[in-house]
Amino acid sequence: MVTELLHLVRPADESMTDEVDVAAVVTAAVYDLRAAHPSRNLTLATPADVSELIVIGDVARLHQAVLNLGANACHHTPDGTDVAFDVSREGDDAVGRVIDNGLGIDPATADDLLQPLTRTDESRTRQRHDGAGLGLALVRRIAEQHRGRIEVGPTPGGGATFTLRLPGSGDTSPIALL
Repeated sequence: MVTELLHLVRPADESMTDEVDVAAVVTAAVYDLRAAHPSRNLTLATPADVSELIVIGDVARLHQAVLNLGANACHHTPDGTDVAFDVSREGDDAVGRVIDNGLGIDPATADDLLQPLTRTDESRTRQRHDGAGLGLALVRRIAEQHRGRIEVGPTPGGGATFTLRLPGSGDTSPIALL
């Protein structure tokens, strides 16, 4: 937990200059999540035209962000709930979505979920999880360090969709946030 707290307060690493294939990161994270949650139906949709969806950044931190989003969906939805991962290009942005069909999130508290130490479970099921409320805050911080953002919204038909939006490789400087 101390390491996660430190990641929240550290400025962006100015050496984050690696080209990262977002589709490959999401694919690897889905494989990791399948191993950790074998009873879950985790699907991945990656259109052929995004096989090389490149952003500038840190592959390990982006992998952590996708893992946190996927683990969050698995932990906070009832057993048997499908979790889908989607990767796409929207304009110059690389976009990754984690979509669940669980009970959803109260829109009034959706933005609060991205704050450190927030554990709001009014509309989601907490099973086998005693987290500290840092996972989504870390995802937000990683997105910001990559000049991107995380968005939270409802899934049509019920559930929650978390969207990680990152600028394409044309913008090569990570942002330093204090």
